[in-house]
Amino acid sequence: TVEVTSEALAAFDLLAELHQARWGRRGAFANPSFRRFHEELIAHGVPTGAVRISRTLAGDQTIGILYNFVHDGRVYNYQSGFLYERDGRLKPGLISHVLAIEDSIGRGERGYDFLAGFSGHKSHLANAEHPMKWIAIGRDNPERRIEAKLRGAKRVLGSIVAHIKQAAA
Repeated sequence: TVEVTSEALAAFDLLAELHQARWGRRGAFANPSFRRFHEELIAHGVPTGAVRISRTLAGDQTIGILYNFVHDGRVYNYQSGFLYERDGRLKPGLISHVLAIEDSIGRGERGYDFLAGFSGHKSHLANAEHPMKWIAIGRDNPERRIEAKLRGAKRVLGSIVAHIKQAAA
């Protein structure tokens, strides 16, 4: 766990690079307002313990960075960046989360929540699922309704794919 704010901010920059490399696009990290918001959140949250940035090393090389929120004895995984290599057997995400969970247990925290989304490590490490509600606020128009239907279909398809992968494992 990175305890010094300047190191946490440097880790956030690396997280953004790793995340963008994995997905092949710049995404939200390219938005200056998004970056500024999270830099301020990290700068204020790390000293109070409300934000926890964890860096996983293999030797001298960073292979994973987790950006978590801590509230009321629970850890909430918000974002991550991992160094993936050609050898698909290496699991920097799995290793990073296992170490973060062990750290959380050592601190006496009551839970580690992966939040929404579908990733292989979630089905391997989670011992419970909690339904989440997605809320979109905007004008009621045909485009918004189509978008809502597409998002719902994406969630259903993601759930089906996750269950198929879990059954195949």
